[in-house]
Amino acid sequence: MYQQSQRGQSYTFSTQEDSDTAFSFATDADIMSKLDIAQLDVVDFADCICNILTLSAKYRGDLHTFVKLVESLARDQAIPMIYGMATNYYTQQLILDSRTDYAAITEILNEVKTALAQNLNLTKEQKEEVTSACKLKVWDPKRTDYDNDAIRVDVLAHLKKHALQNGFKAFFDARTQARSKALNHFIGLQASYAKSIYRSHIKDTIKQCLTTATTTGMRKLVGTTDNISPLDALRMAIVRNYARNNKELLTKRSDENTNKCSRVGDSETIQRKDGDTWWPAVTKFLDDKNKEYGSTDLKSPGWANHISEIIAHERRSFPNDLIPLIPISQPSAGPSGAKFTFPSNGTVTGHQSGGFQLPPLQIPASSSAPNGFTLPSLAAAADGQAGPLLGSSGANKQNQSYEPSYSRAPFSGYQG
Repeated sequence: MYQQSQRGQSYTFSTQEDSDTAFSFATDADIMSKLDIAQLDVVDFADCICNILTLSAKYRGDLHTFVKLVESLARDQAIPMIYGMATNYYTQQLILDSRTDYAAITEILNEVKTALAQNLNLTKEQKEEVTSACKLKVWDPKRTDYDNDAIRVDVLAHLKKHALQNGFKAFFDARTQARSKALNHFIGLQASYAKSIYRSHIKDTIKQCLTTATTTGMRKLVGTTDNISPLDALRMAIVRNYARNNKELLTKRSDENTNKCSRVGDSETIQRKDGDTWWPAVTKFLDDKNKEYGSTDLKSPGWANHISEIIAHERRSFPNDLIPLIPISQPSAGPSGAKFTFPSNGTVTGHQSGGFQLPPLQIPASSSAPNGFTLPSLAAAADGQAGPLLGSSGANKQNQSYEPSYSRAPFSGYQG
């Protein structure tokens, strides 16, 4: 059934399954007296339908061509056929109009996309994602280059990998040189900010035990200790030992490395100070040691001796810290004392089946582990889950913000 008004006129036409048809024509009072639907011939009827359906000139002409084909039929047969063809033309006209509207919408969307591409401002959520990614990459215990350019590469890769979850998909899809420049600039600012937090943490916790310094530092930068590993503790031990020997670098600033006030986009001014000589010195120190020891592998003899001396100092300074984050084994016999055990394959991925032992370290009696005491295993971390930290309770929690960029390894505990 179809009903529509045109200049005060209302037409209703219905078709039933038994082919019985009914057509009624009603007008305003002044028109009703002048028109009689029964007196309309098929041509006039076609004109009325064209007006009602507002057919275009093309379809109006096509309908009148069709009328010529059926005008020889009886009126009761021709009128339903004319009406049916008119509605077909009307449907085609709507489809074409819809395509035109769709093309217009597509053009508008392209204009919006272009406008977004020219927008240099990051949203609040995007800025938070960048800051979190910078903190994560600065904390990464496998990092040896703390230059902002090196951090920027890792942060961009991280943001792109998680673009569907962190709100950066549209940004990377419509990436322009101007937007890339704005993002790179903001990453540089936040990388400096993350490094400043890390440096301040090392300075503030240098008189605290290694376990506390590692766990609290990871919470500050990563937001969780669920995936904490021996590598985290070893990196903290190395950098805080370097800090003890170079205390002036923790507070010394270099004007060359200070980021001035900088504008991000057109609306916000942010000031961050990379402003220290500490991280360039740490980068150089790690690079020099890798060259000196001929390896970046912490189980190599050079690094093993270096770490052994550091841990010995930590135990002398903080005898109550069992340092549960670093794997230790105690032979059942012999005077060799405690030894730090690393995975035999030299990596921190996969399961431990033996170990490389560092030079012996004597553990003070006050810090000896009680019989039957076993450190928690991080074996589950290799499958994306982390075991609970020593002293914690409750179920394991997943890191919902970011996945670590480094693998986790199981480790052996104290043997009573």
